Amino acid sequence: MPKPDTITTDPADRRKTALVEAATSMFRDLLDTHLAKIEQAAADTTNESAEPVKAKVAFGVSWPAGAQRPDVTVKLSYGVRISEEADRLVDPDQQLLPFEKQ
Repeated sequence: MPKPDTITTDPADRRKTALVEAATSMFRDLLDTHLAKIEQAAADTTNESAEPVKAKVAFGVSWPAGAQRPDVTVKLSYGVRISEEADRLVDPDQQLLPFEKQ
């Protein structure tokens, strides 16, 4: 890929560079705009361990493949995922004591 400051005459290189530059710029703008909300959402979660709460962001980009003038869409996703867990060993061969219910 040519450097962004290099002018190229190859249409495929120009299209590729323009697409990457557009997506990168939009990602940067979205992250800059929403960073405080993302960090606040992470900070608002309860964390009972000593580990610091981590903010996590996912980016997505889509465009019509092969289009000469593609309409590029970027998406920033973040959220808090909370899961609860319980486990128990199930041993059907273990006998019940007389005072235990079935």
